[in-house]
Amino acid sequence: MFNSIKTLSIPNFMALVERDGFARLNRIAVRINPPATIAKSFDAESFSYYAESVTIPGLQILTNEVNLNGPPTTYPTRTDYRPGSTVSFLVDDRMSQRLFFDAWMNFIVPKERGFDIRYRDDYIGKMTVFQISEDGNSVVYGVEMFEVYPISVGLIKGNWAEQEVARMDVDFSYRYWRNLSKGEVSNDKILDELLGVTVTGTRTGVDIIDSVVVTGTRDNGTLTGVTVTGTLQR
Repeated sequence: MFNSIKTLSIPNFMALVERDGFARLNRIAVRINPPATIAKSFDAESFSYYAESVTIPGLQILTNEVNLNGPPTTYPTRTDYRPGSTVSFLVDDRMSQRLFFDAWMNFIVPKERGFDIRYRDDYIGKMTVFQISEDGNSVVYGVEMFEVYPISVGLIKGNWAEQEVARMDVDFSYRYWRNLSKGEVSNDKILDELLGVTVTGTRTGVDIIDSVVVTGTRDNGTLTGVTVTGTLQR
């Protein structure tokens, strides 16, 4: 028999937290699959590392009210997948992310063709959002969004007084989404990319780092080591 006083005790709550943990906001990854014409010119897979924040889409059943006798009754009319999702990207020194979305949006409405909008099937892509477990070792939830394309690229404001990394917000439209099955998320290669790599360098005198190569080793899909090699330009 359910005992609300006993069940909602602090020790029981702490035991559940210790067993299950919490879904963390900083444990979300995103993968973008643009249309083939755009994909062949850009390394879109690398953008998983640069996606700083992303929203897992919601779901709503829209209803109509029917007034008969007594209180009104609601009936479902259609499903609303909350069209629209925003991803905030860090921008690298080559402005790769900005160039990518500039190209994609211009492909949708090409100025070179007198702003004649292309056929929808030619410019839509796909985007997948993953919720990663608290320990970072597995994907526990995945959402695949269909018929995705960018509808807005945010401003990037320069400021001589700031040395922060540039960020860029991109709004996406999509038609609907589906949950990934347990097998799909457990076998997904995003597990090889979860933690990412941060490389910090120092300079001595006038030596300037000319190039950096980062290689990783994996054990059953888990990143176990990183080797960084570089050359100096004098």
